[in-house]
Amino acid sequence: MPNTVPIKDQFNLQDSSAVKFFAENMHKAIDLLDLEQILYLSQTARKRLLEKYANLEKANLQLFEKIKDIIAHGEWYVLGRLPVANLPELFEKHFAYYWQQDPDLVFTLLQNRLAIIPDVAKRDQIKASIRLALARATALLGKNNLDDAAGNSAAPSVANWLRDWREFLADRPLDPLLIVEYLNSSKNVKKLTVTERKQLELVIKLDHKLSLSSQSAEGTEDTYVIKDPVSGTYKIFERGKLYDSKVAISAEELEAMRYVYDLNEKSGKPLSLAQVVKREVRYAQPQQVVAKPKAQPKPTPAPLASKPVKPVSKKSFSPPKVTLPPPPPLPTALKPLPKTKISSTSINYHQLAQRVLSYYELLFPTLEGEQHFLSIVAGYLRKTIDLKKAQNLLSASVEEGGALLASNKTAEILKTADEILNEVKTQPQANRLSLDKLTKSSQFAPSFQAVQKQMKKQEIHHAEESAEGAIEDIFANINPIFDNNPPAVNSNFTVKAKKPLVRDVLEPVTTKPVADQPLVMGPIDELAHLTLLEFRRLGGTSGSAEAVKKLKEKLQLLEDESIAKRAEGIEAWKTSPLNQLYVNIGNSSLDRNIPVNKVIAEKLAQKEESLTAEEFSAVADFNRLIRY
Repeated sequence: MPNTVPIKDQFNLQDSSAVKFFAENMHKAIDLLDLEQILYLSQTARKRLLEKYANLEKANLQLFEKIKDIIAHGEWYVLGRLPVANLPELFEKHFAYYWQQDPDLVFTLLQNRLAIIPDVAKRDQIKASIRLALARATALLGKNNLDDAAGNSAAPSVANWLRDWREFLADRPLDPLLIVEYLNSSKNVKKLTVTERKQLELVIKLDHKLSLSSQSAEGTEDTYVIKDPVSGTYKIFERGKLYDSKVAISAEELEAMRYVYDLNEKSGKPLSLAQVVKREVRYAQPQQVVAKPKAQPKPTPAPLASKPVKPVSKKSFSPPKVTLPPPPPLPTALKPLPKTKISSTSINYHQLAQRVLSYYELLFPTLEGEQHFLSIVAGYLRKTIDLKKAQNLLSASVEEGGALLASNKTAEILKTADEILNEVKTQPQANRLSLDKLTKSSQFAPSFQAVQKQMKKQEIHHAEESAEGAIEDIFANINPIFDNNPPAVNSNFTVKAKKPLVRDVLEPVTTKPVADQPLVMGPIDELAHLTLLEFRRLGGTSGSAEAVKKLKEKLQLLEDESIAKRAEGIEAWKTSPLNQLYVNIGNSSLDRNIPVNKVIAEKLAQKEESLTAEEFSAVADFNRLIRY
């Protein structure tokens, strides 16, 4: 028995001296981190309260609350081994002990408890009940009351802090930079100390983690093993994070996977459309082998005539006609095959399905689920699967051959697939160019890699084409969409000597070398190369609001052309120098736990390039607008 004290002494819970002795034993177990003793004391005390001292709450409420508080103090250390029914009470009535714990350890223990529940829908119900309890938590955070917009005052409880945070967030999706903005701009937060401010940040992040569904990749408590054909190793997805096991996939299986996903068999990089077609056996022309005709036998001279030959005159003489036998026909198997004509309007439905997947940034718990999604969408586009069946398959479980998507989203996804297909049919040349560009710029990775993007907004990296040697471009004869032919050059034209430049006017400062910027820039290129200086030029005298308005107009132009063009514009904006400057300022504020205004002031004091507070707020609003 882990307990050495007689039960009648420490579990006589109606006696205040016994309760004091019980509290001392619990504190000793906590100090020694004796988890077995903590679990024994808390479970036994709960059982006694329920069975033997059920009327204690009415008879002596103060003593009853003290016992419950001692039990809760110990249960925070064994969170992963408690019955799920006990968890909401801890978060609602005894959340003050949360500050004494390691927040990451608390959430790990909670995940361990949920992981043993096989029904993920049941896990979501438990998370919802805990989150509701957190929204009612009575623990105080700070000493000053909270004031709302109407001038009402409320106690600084965790429940009221979360209410204040949600009023600030409104209908906007959660973004780490919004947390920074709230902690820096809220009048209530400014009354907190540095320690209390950090505690409030932890509460907001805990509330967000509890809001994530166990059926999503970022919210799951399960562990998966994934075969990654790009790296050629097994990767482990464990509770929202992806790890590389460094264990190699077998050579035969890796070769087959890279063939299926159109990857280079050696490096794992995506193949271009021309390389994919070149690789296919059906387009390869077999080497023609022509059989040599057999040598003809030499004609034997006719025997001499026994009778004298009559002389022939030159006029009547004609050379004898020699007829050679025809050469033997070629064998049937060696006849040259007719050349296959590749249509410039042929459609790769699998590639179109991948475009739909990239557009919605769908997250799948397994590679098998992603493959099912691509097969279903490709079959729907080929018209081998009707609309109703495609919707049912997309919402079915992976074991049933589906993709386990929400049923209210399948119609929208298939509608987008139809729009992309219609665009391809109306612009076949654009399809070839856009598909080739997509293949070069899309790096295959397991769906769980999108989890990091969810929190860090990771960008899509453009993989360079494998330089294994020049490969014949079978689409070289396709005419480009735009006429880029240069005008004819007059051969008699001569260049006059340059006059010396006058340096009495300041030249415009550029933040990028001219060689890095394209000579002709469309809306996508403008978004990709947008600098702080150009952003201020867009605003003119009206300021950053006018600049943001013009950026919205550029995206609207792209959206009027196609949905895919808008997506390309958004990705180009994410890589722009201006947006990277905005992200760096926000990350610096998060890492150093200081206000954004202070980061901006430091950069300006050191004469570094920096957004102003107004520009930072404008860029933040623009990023929230374009999130899709």
